Amino acid sequence: MDRYSLKRRDRSEASYIRHNPGGEKFCVDLTDRDLFIAGVALYIGEGDKTGSDLTMTNSDPRVLNLWVRFLKQVCNVLPERLKVHIDYYEDLDYPALAEYWSQTLGIPSKSFQRPTLKTGRLTKGNLLARRSVHGTVHIGFNDSKLKALMISWMDQLLDGKL
Repeated sequence: MDRYSLKRRDRSEASYIRHNPGGEKFCVDLTDRDLFIAGVALYIGEGDKTGSDLTMTNSDPRVLNLWVRFLKQVCNVLPERLKVHIDYYEDLDYPALAEYWSQTLGIPSKSFQRPTLKTGRLTKGNLLARRSVHGTVHIGFNDSKLKALMISWMDQLLDGKL
């Protein structure tokens, strides 16, 4: 490889190619600039900056729908490829929550992972009035290249270069 000046892949890139033999799991489409900027800004405020998943956590259906729209239209990620995780309190009915979020977000129920049951603190003052009646939802897409792109877009937006 040195003799012919061929570029070598690092382990991460080789692993990505091995796990995605059909190519990328996504294809970026920047024709809707407003949605692109909205998605990046939303991720700056609400996204998980650690790990390789592109994950958004929120309890507002409008915010989560915007995130799903960004992933579908800008990143061309199919809803079936998304992973959904719900955190909920013990007085809520999980099957009803999963059905609500599946319908609201247009994500198939098979994409829902095991939920997290939050216990306690139900009687503390005003907490019942402030917490979400539909739980808190994490919507993620596992792709290290898309995560690296998002980090790059965030930096560009924050530096005024986007």
